[in-house]
Amino acid sequence: MDSVIRAVELTDADQLKSIYSQKNVQENMLQLPAPSLNYWENRIQNYSENGCISFVAELDEIVVGELVIFTQKHIRLRHVVSFGVAVDINHSGKGIGKQLILFCQEYAFQWLAAGRLELEVFTSNSSAIKLYEKLGFEIEGKKKNAALKNGVYQDVFIMSKLEI
Repeated sequence: MDSVIRAVELTDADQLKSIYSQKNVQENMLQLPAPSLNYWENRIQNYSENGCISFVAELDEIVVGELVIFTQKHIRLRHVVSFGVAVDINHSGKGIGKQLILFCQEYAFQWLAAGRLELEVFTSNSSAIKLYEKLGFEIEGKKKNAALKNGVYQDVFIMSKLEI
């Protein structure tokens, strides 16, 4: 069963807080523990001024994932769009992440005139890397000791897909 993808609403803050409070999501999405509801409400309210566009995946009126698209303000980089996807651990492996990424590709290439879609992923996140590769993303390089995860600096891959 496919989820419904729609624009994020302020009323989604509590459900997003719950998803991003999950250990696996915090670790892989560079989140910090114990974000407040106020933090999530402010984050949603400020997405557009920060160049972000956010969508949620909903199953039976419950938010089970989020896609955040990051656009560039610099004129010479406007063709580059990056993104992050988070999925509730209780719905992991059910195609929600894939559906959000496919939506992101269409949105970026068809509506934002992107020529390049990119992301960064921990080299240890093999399930995400496998999904990205299955959807046509390629590893371009590795950033060493790029981000802190569980108290240890870890490497991340830079991956991209070009509009052809």
